[in-house]
Amino acid sequence: MAFPIKTLLGLSVVGVLSTGLYLSYFTVKTSEIAMVESWGEYKRMEFAGLHFKMPFRDKVYIIPTLTKPSTIQFTAQTQDQQDLQVVIDIQWSVAQQSKSKTHAELVSEGEGLFKTYRDRDTFEQAIIDTRTGSITKALVGSKTFASIITDRESVQRDIQEKIKQELAMFPVSVDGVQ
Repeated sequence: MAFPIKTLLGLSVVGVLSTGLYLSYFTVKTSEIAMVESWGEYKRMEFAGLHFKMPFRDKVYIIPTLTKPSTIQFTAQTQDQQDLQVVIDIQWSVAQQSKSKTHAELVSEGEGLFKTYRDRDTFEQAIIDTRTGSITKALVGSKTFASIITDRESVQRDIQEKIKQELAMFPVSVDGVQ
């Protein structure tokens, strides 16, 4: 018994349409933002909810916005040439919806972060780690070993303030530095 060509063609069409329908939507959780690219070019940013895209043409990148801890370890030298092993823990998160920023401001910031760094890990390596290290080395280098030991809280507070100031230009929020 021969299999009819019309049946095979009909099943193929149904298969392609079903796949296209399945690939035409995506869900963004409340702890994420989504960046949508069309043919490799950034198109839009989406917040939590159900969203639609063109199958086979659009690609969606999901970026978590939950607070992420980063630990940076390095050696810094004090003003009196003493080596210190420094460990900095930073709690940070990607731009989230807030009352202080409009939707357009968040979208603009998110676009910039995505176009430049693509994901959180690249941003963390390129910005968080390097800027934290340079800020801390500069502050430790301007103090003596004895002053760092005796006034540790003040040094920690200064490092935290400088890191928050430095990262304020990026669409991230720094929740804590230790």
